[in-house]
Amino acid sequence: MAIISAPASLNRPQAIFFERETDSVKRPGSWILSVAALFCPSLFSGFYPGGLAFGQIAVEPRSIDFGSRGQGERPEVELTIRNLGTEAVAIGEMKRSCDCIQLSPASLPPLGAGHSTSLKVSMGSGRAMGRLDKSITLTPSDPRFPAIQVPVSMRVLDEFEMEPYGIRLDGVIGGPVEKAVVEVRRRRTAPSGPLDLQIKAIQGRFSRPSGTYLRAAVETTTAGKKIVVELPPTHPVGPVSAEIEATLNGRPLFVSVSGEMFAWIKVSPNYINFSRAEDDKPASKEQQVLLSAPDGNGFRILEVSVRPGRTAEIGPRLDFFVEPVGEGGKTTGAVAAPGSSPPSASHRLTCRVSRVDRMAKVFSGTLVLKTDHPKKPEIELRYSGFFADPPGTGKKGP
Repeated sequence: MAIISAPASLNRPQAIFFERETDSVKRPGSWILSVAALFCPSLFSGFYPGGLAFGQIAVEPRSIDFGSRGQGERPEVELTIRNLGTEAVAIGEMKRSCDCIQLSPASLPPLGAGHSTSLKVSMGSGRAMGRLDKSITLTPSDPRFPAIQVPVSMRVLDEFEMEPYGIRLDGVIGGPVEKAVVEVRRRRTAPSGPLDLQIKAIQGRFSRPSGTYLRAAVETTTAGKKIVVELPPTHPVGPVSAEIEATLNGRPLFVSVSGEMFAWIKVSPNYINFSRAEDDKPASKEQQVLLSAPDGNGFRILEVSVRPGRTAEIGPRLDFFVEPVGEGGKTTGAVAAPGSSPPSASHRLTCRVSRVDRMAKVFSGTLVLKTDHPKKPEIELRYSGFFADPPGTGKKGP
């Protein structure tokens, strides 16, 4: 195994790497100079006070390629770091370009002349799909020695694509079975090959029982495969949170499922986010929510009250308008204030926010909706947002 990479200048030490023996044939002068410096450092003692002009630190391997992996894997490799010089060297800092990389130990002891140590490097694939190109950088404490960057790469199911990466399913007690589909296919740029998709398990997350109620099955399509996920109305009221564990050509694949199971009246969306409200953009100050009762019972929204999130601060003005919605999502055009609209199995609630004097720029709170539905007399709906500064102030956010 040859030592190569002669320095660009002999007045500063350089990091060197171990490569394949055949590489030395391409640059014969390089390894001759390296070997001469290692075994006869006195030849170069005049170039800088330390004596050794280059070749102080060696890292093997030069780069790390974890190859093709599945989601949720964390392979590990061991780096060997050698001090090839005549004086002790300490690695003062070890940086990772991504939190997906873990180093063990977290710091390295000083290396005496001729000594070596090991550094374990692991990389987590997480829930990514595609190629991951990251790096670690080892910086010696002595500024005479350059930092050493080691590329770290991994291919995570990079020959496939999945759409979407995660799904949302909202259901309602007494309503129909809700369905969502995830498409899995080979990338157009990938070579042809098998596509074997298998469901292993559905696990609930955050102590939710969703894994017990959700159902998932694999079906074949003209483009590849699809995962059909079903949320039955028997799921308990509250958040839906689970992860589908599958294998794709024998490698792990995960699909996250989130959503909400409502009691008798479905609310979509179940959170009002005004985000950035601007005075000169009316659309930014208005949000709509669809409320529907799948049991067919017509109901009315009688009243909407506001419970501010920060009682010590002045919030914005909120106005509300209700419009009944017919079959197929068609509106009747009869927009009215709460309590004045006719009964309907579905309503569209429009929320409009307005600035008031001395109000807090950032606002949040809860809307409390009173209904005459026999099984759902009250609905709570959270909201938040912030007002941009008026034009000409030069400010853009909270």
